Amino acid sequence: YMESIINIEFNNYIDNINNAITGPVIICFPSFEDKINGKCNKVKIMQETILKCKEEESIEFGGWMAASCYHIGAHETIDKTYNKIKEWTKNHGYICSEESYERYVTDYWTTKNSDKFVTEILIKVRRKK
Repeated sequence: YMESIINIEFNNYIDNINNAITGPVIICFPSFEDKINGKCNKVKIMQETILKCKEEESIEFGGWMAASCYHIGAHETIDKTYNKIKEWTKNHGYICSEESYERYVTDYWTTKNSDKFVTEILIKVRRKK
């Protein structure tokens, strides 16, 4: 997590395109099940830029229905929060998409105390037919 959130390579890339970033880091996991099972080996790191980017350098984020939950505490226990979302969606007639997003509200940039980390998990959902 720390290497993804405090990512010098990403910051250098932003500098190279003459831009700056603001707001929380968001990481997209292509499969939240793979993430939970420790099998995820590819992610997409996203962060809001100050200046508008070229279309090929941008990703539209939002505009869809999601199940969301805040995880408070260390990232090592975030799977419990994913399981809460899975249980809630199952019990309320929703189907989860494969990918998930983690938005790091309070993280390594803010505190060294992992008990105070706040991470919002978002998973796209749709109603069962």
